[in-house]
Amino acid sequence: PSVTIIVKGMVSTTTEAILAATFQAFATIKDIRHFPRRGFAFIQFHAVKDAAAALAGFEKDCKSRVDGARVTAHFAKERQPESRSAPDQAFLEQQAQASVEAATQMERSMARQQLQQENTSKALSGVNAELWAGYLNSVTQTETVQSANSFQYDKD
Repeated sequence: PSVTIIVKGMVSTTTEAILAATFQAFATIKDIRHFPRRGFAFIQFHAVKDAAAALAGFEKDCKSRVDGARVTAHFAKERQPESRSAPDQAFLEQQAQASVEAATQMERSMARQQLQQENTSKALSGVNAELWAGYLNSVTQTETVQSANSFQYDKD
């Protein structure tokens, strides 16, 4: 049993309102997915016991008829969550690992850069401060560019 009933074999003129009126007499409906051209509908209830009561009442009182036509009604299979194939899952795990490694490398680079800037400001309290500042900033920029342009998978 499930919270959803599937009704098959309806005539194309059967409306959602007719379905609602037919099943609402037995339990409160949560949602209806109606496919008139294909002759079926999914009717969802709030609980399995509501769906069971609606199905039993429909079969007993309506004699399995909707809009004058005899139909088939039974519990629908619940949707299964999408499962990924093994290669897809392996690829996603590999991508997640690469993302973690890249984030770790970026954090290290930023920490190194911050330490270098702190050391620069300490060393610059004296003669030729502008010369040293320019040199150390140049070295920092070069290291940043080099580390940003090299990825682990590029080296493989």
